[in-house]
Amino acid sequence: MKKLLTISLVIVFCITTLTAQAEWKTIDVPGASYTAAYGINGGNVVGSCNKDSIYHGFRYDGSTWTTFDAPGASRTMAMDVYENKIVGWYSEPNGLEHGFLYNFDSLEWTPINKPGASLTNAFGIDSGNIVGHYVDGSGEHGFKYNLNLQAWTTLDKPEAAGTRIYGIDGSNVVGFYEDGSGEHGFTYDGSTWTTLDVPVPGVIGTTACDIYGSNVVGWYQDDSGRQHGFKYNINLQAWTTSPFVDYPGANSTAAHGIYGDKIVGLYNDTHGFIVPEPATIVLLTLGGIILRKSQK
Repeated sequence: MKKLLTISLVIVFCITTLTAQAEWKTIDVPGASYTAAYGINGGNVVGSCNKDSIYHGFRYDGSTWTTFDAPGASRTMAMDVYENKIVGWYSEPNGLEHGFLYNFDSLEWTPINKPGASLTNAFGIDSGNIVGHYVDGSGEHGFKYNLNLQAWTTLDKPEAAGTRIYGIDGSNVVGFYEDGSGEHGFTYDGSTWTTLDVPVPGVIGTTACDIYGSNVVGWYQDDSGRQHGFKYNINLQAWTTSPFVDYPGANSTAAHGIYGDKIVGLYNDTHGFIVPEPATIVLLTLGGIILRKSQK
């Protein structure tokens, strides 16, 4: 019997994931001491800026800056945009806060106030709904407001001490709630509440700010008090966290809005930003020669 040494070439695919280097762009309203980008849709970015010691809403279409103020407001915060509509909230000089809907084509303002509430803030908008939170005698509550039906729906995370809804896309909303253990992000699809706590050491709070398709963005705070951005894919149950959603060299980063492959937010509590969302590159590595002995 003769032993033969057979050389077999075996193809082994080693999967390595890398995060693509993103091109971060600062968004600062000209002449403002503070700019925060909160929402994005198509080519429009909206947010708030501090100019001449007054907080104004702003819209940036990639080339032109437009600032605006709600009628009678001492502070205007633009939080999200859908097509030609912007939502947010404003403060009166007496401190009362109201939600608003602003059509920047017709320049029409519509107040968004939950009946019976002492405070209403609008944070997110899609094709037919506005989401946010309101405060009444029983506490802080999330809401969804149907623009066509002019109907209010309260959305409270069961057993939570307070709920805020920040973003909406179709049947899914995101935000954060408070309970005895702290602040937690969540998704809600109309029937199921899913808690989102960023799974890294030292996290003391998570806030989900916006959703587009299966991707959620927001920020979390670590035990040193620093904020970091995150992205979470609902379908893959996959997290992308620091440093890939942190503005390079910044002490703090908060991701507030997402549309397509773009994320907007705030870094160092002073500057707005826009960046392509982190992408995963899959590398296939060829290799492996295995020696086998065969007998004949």
